[in-house]
Amino acid sequence: MKLSAATPGHFHLLVIEDAPQDFELIEHELQQGGLQFSSKRIDTLEELSRELHAQPPSVVLCDHGNARLDSFTVLDIVRAHSKALPFIVVTGSLDEVQVANVFERGADDCVLKHRLADLVPAVQFALRLGEARQKLAAVTEERDRLRAEFDAWRFGHPRRPTAVPICAGCKKIREPHGDWQQLELYFRDHFNIGFSHGLCPHCMKEYSGGRA
Repeated sequence: MKLSAATPGHFHLLVIEDAPQDFELIEHELQQGGLQFSSKRIDTLEELSRELHAQPPSVVLCDHGNARLDSFTVLDIVRAHSKALPFIVVTGSLDEVQVANVFERGADDCVLKHRLADLVPAVQFALRLGEARQKLAAVTEERDRLRAEFDAWRFGHPRRPTAVPICAGCKKIREPHGDWQQLELYFRDHFNIGFSHGLCPHCMKEYSGGRA
């Protein structure tokens, strides 16, 4: 899921808040902090589901004491939708145990309503965090893709048949520059494959004079 970013420095904010006046205070604080954003206030599960898909936000702010939705329920829905989407709890009051629980459940920050001056740096950090998570997800996806391709080649069948020039007598393999290399060394150097040496039952009989 890609977080929204309409223009450089501009972001979309989704606010779960049942008090319009508190929403206005949040907007005012962010505007006073020089942030450029669009925002939308919602307070129902139906609106939350619709907004997450229709207009993916860059950051989610959620009132912990919402009359219709508690922040834990909202957080579970947001995290099911996206692990990367930054989530900030904005609340009138929380004790230490509740704050710890908020972070344990996966919130990225917690801002008290009587300390809204903390909101601008919290949102700025959340935006950087969301961008870093997106980059990490892209790198991880590319790594997994390359690993899957390598495993398919290594353990499956090559896309095109490959002929290896091997001596019918000594089993050495000819390198592109013309030298002949021992089979075990060739596989070690080219494919990082090692061999453990032993004797099969047939060879064991031959080397033991038929006594095995």
